[in-house]
Parts: sequence; structure tokens; C-alpha cells
Amino acid sequence: MKPKSIALVVASFLTGILTSKKLHKQDLPDPDNPLFFVGSWNYRTNSSNRIHTVEIRPNFDLLIDKHPVKVKVESWDKYSITFKVQHKS
Repeated sequence: MKPKSIALVVASFLTGILTSKKLHKQDLPDPDNPLFFVGSWNYRTNSSNRIHTVEIRPNFDLLIDKHPVKVKVESWDKYSITFKVQHKS
């Protein structure tokens, strides 16, 4: 391969990597925004080794294994969101 061809391949490769990382970062939601947690999440319990699904909807409705749970967002940071269970009166 000629040096010009090698330089072109390397430049194209680097441009592709830098562009894909830039686009990927733009697609990620802001972790300081509580909407970051919207979606479905799975976890496995230690005691029963069962997989559970937690769904957080855009209006912050919470479902655990497809069962709605009455909650209110109490706090959040970029690592966690805390819900407070609302009891029936």
C-alpha cells in the first residue's frame, strides 16, 4: 500500500470513530434529569435468583413485574432515583 493510501485509510478510520462517539454522547439522556431513568430495568434477587422487571414511565408511574405501584419521586441524582410509596387513605 502506498503511504497516501495508508494515510487516507487511517484518517477515514479516525473520522469514523470520532463521529460515532460524538453522536453516541449526544444520544444519551442527561443523567441529571430524572427522565434518564425512564424505561425498563431488570434485576435478579439474591434469595430466589428470580429476574424482576421494573418499568418507569415518562410520567414516573412505576410498575414492578407489570404491577403498578403508587409512588411519588422523592429524590434523584445521576446515579439513582428514589420513590416514596403512597399508601391508600
